[in-house]
Amino acid sequence: MTGRRYERIRKLLTSTPWAILPEYLELMIELVAMRTYGATLSDEEIKARIGAAHRPATPSRGAVAVLPLLGVLAQRMNAFLDISEGTSTEQFASAFRAMVADEGISAIVIDIDSPGGTVMGTPELAAEIFSARGRKQVVAVANGMAASAAYWIGSAASEFIVTPSGMVGSIGVIIQHVDWSGSEEQCGLKT
Repeated sequence: MTGRRYERIRKLLTSTPWAILPEYLELMIELVAMRTYGATLSDEEIKARIGAAHRPATPSRGAVAVLPLLGVLAQRMNAFLDISEGTSTEQFASAFRAMVADEGISAIVIDIDSPGGTVMGTPELAAEIFSARGRKQVVAVANGMAASAAYWIGSAASEFIVTPSGMVGSIGVIIQHVDWSGSEEQCGLKT
């Protein structure tokens, strides 16, 4: 990936409203900065740093469908896949709509393990889940962490269950500001 693309991702990270645990946003900014200035990390190193969840991202079929909502959430994950294992709220919504329309599915379990993510796409997904409650039983399970945007989405379900070791909360929206001028100057960049 080119430095220019990382520059766009870096600007997106620091100019987008996020509903996420602040330390996860700081970690993503750090990873992008490292890549922008030439550091390379393997997929395994990135996953180790972000503590990526390893449950399958494929919804199961049957009377009860399980749909994972994992990692950092973003409307379109393509910009963040290099620095974050995560879920696209658009792709999640598409899978959720298919499950709601499937007459062979009587209930949907949203399996959540996420620190949150971008605000964009979150209210739309939450509204879609909320509107499905009359047609299907929708249960959200904080199976690890359901923070910020993930909590927002989970709270739209008919029922929200937290596992004994689960963590929920961190309600709020943040925007991160980072002064990159010194780093850019050292690299000969002018913005």
